[in-house]
Amino acid sequence: MRRRPAAAADPFAVPPALWPRFLLMAVSVVAAAADLAALLAETVPPSPLMTSSRCTAMLFTAVRGPDANSKLAELMAYHDECFIPPNPLPVPPELAVLLVVGTGCLLAYWLMPYAIVLRRGLVRIDRMPELGPELADLARTAGIRVRFLGDPLNPGVGGLAFGHVGGRRVVLNRGLLALAQTDRPAFRAIVLHELAHVRGGDLDVSYLTVTLWRVFVGVLLLPLLVLFHRQIDGVDRSPLGGAGFWGQLIALAVVVLLNHNAVLRERELFADVRAARWNGGGKPLRAVLVAAGAAQDRTGPGTPARRRRWWRPRVVRGLFAFHPPPASRLRAIADPAVALAPSVWQCFAVGLTIGLTWAPVLKKVSLGLAHLGVPPGMRSYPLEAMTSLPVTAVPAGAVVALAVWRTLLTGYGPRALVRSQLFGVAAGAGMTAAGLLTDQDAFLGPGIFGLGLPTRAVWWGLLTLLSWACVLWMSLAALAWRSVPRGSGSTRTVSLLGSSLGATVFGLVLSWAFSLRVDVETLGLPPREFLRQSFHGAAHLLSLFPGRPVTVTLLALLIAFPLAGLAATAVVRVRGRDGVG
Repeated sequence: MRRRPAAAADPFAVPPALWPRFLLMAVSVVAAAADLAALLAETVPPSPLMTSSRCTAMLFTAVRGPDANSKLAELMAYHDECFIPPNPLPVPPELAVLLVVGTGCLLAYWLMPYAIVLRRGLVRIDRMPELGPELADLARTAGIRVRFLGDPLNPGVGGLAFGHVGGRRVVLNRGLLALAQTDRPAFRAIVLHELAHVRGGDLDVSYLTVTLWRVFVGVLLLPLLVLFHRQIDGVDRSPLGGAGFWGQLIALAVVVLLNHNAVLRERELFADVRAARWNGGGKPLRAVLVAAGAAQDRTGPGTPARRRRWWRPRVVRGLFAFHPPPASRLRAIADPAVALAPSVWQCFAVGLTIGLTWAPVLKKVSLGLAHLGVPPGMRSYPLEAMTSLPVTAVPAGAVVALAVWRTLLTGYGPRALVRSQLFGVAAGAGMTAAGLLTDQDAFLGPGIFGLGLPTRAVWWGLLTLLSWACVLWMSLAALAWRSVPRGSGSTRTVSLLGSSLGATVFGLVLSWAFSLRVDVETLGLPPREFLRQSFHGAAHLLSLFPGRPVTVTLLALLIAFPLAGLAATAVVRVRGRDGVG
């Protein structure tokens, strides 16, 4: 039986994917909010230039003939003045949306701690003689400095860690303060769990995630549902009409919610594991979680609450849960390597996010360049795709890369390797599903034009193949370095370097693949000619972005990084055989 890797004993050897998931969520929200701004702009009467006889004649000529796709795409690239609606703002609408959403989230993040203190009437308790020394000792155990507050109006047995940079706070409810007198081990376990959130550095990303979700619902979904449903129902840019738009919007809302929930669940599991390590293996925390699980099950198997859950599979309940159940948290404490293992469904959601957001991201970049007055001769859809789509693809690659490294550094045997390969296939399947949802000329699209079904199938297959190839390299790199690290610090450094390189390669490769979809020279081609023409121009496009020196450097790193891991492994084995420590 193969020995389990040493990294499996340290769940923090591979960084969590909280920030990459937040960035994916942010890209989705900003892209969708920018489309809402575009919908508002359509209510403004078109400029005389857009309706001029010159633009009308060019458009009439472009849509006629067998090569209409290419001519229309060329017209949009070089005569975008015929398609850009008037802008009443002093800055491009895309930049205005980014500034509004970003400023709103940062203000909410900074003001939220003060609002919590005022709304709940919190009071200082770290100077109380009966609790002050105990709380100070727990803070020293966690290795942090926080301000402890009490909530005298909340009878619950729980706490909350919150606060922005430079002002971390932990609030203890009245029920938890009472527990300090009756069950001191349970009190310490709960407080250490809240302190673990501060030590783990997940407060900023979690509160920004919650804030961004509220902005998404309040700024995008509700205005669309309440104010603009009639305009959307009349949209005919997709063969499905308004139904196509609503399908995309629902899918986009689902992936935003999945990223939101994944961040909140994962932070809780990591906090449990960290707190258990501080507190003698977590026996008091396990007792608290067992009691919490028993409290949830007191209703019995025949109650309506239990019957309402029978139809929801465990996977669905896990993906859409805001908070992990006590059973999952107990598994995380008992075996972090298994409980914190990434899910294939998470990688499918990553692929779905890429497929739903690449088109609006490209459209906003293209229109932004037009608003800024960049000459049409200096722009092209493929080059714009290569320069803009890494905004989505690199964070997505980081999520996948961290999943691969965590699986292979903490797993063992062929099952871990097979599972890691499924991540690439799942991401490709998510991109394919998004292509089916968005159809061809969807409302969220950048003005892309129809491909025949065989060519579309070839393109989707190419996306899946490239996604799997990137994951295969990540897996080989992780296997090459798995036997080398000797401690959590070195393992974390190596996994972070490998994941960063893998995310960069994943982002560039997928950005190039999506640039094929908007290349004028490939539109309307049969599958074989589509692939030939695409790969014929690949080297030229990569020499333009990120540039020949950067491309050569990345290719060298792709070869050198796994080889360095194999060389380091050989050195470690020789030193171990010679008895050198």
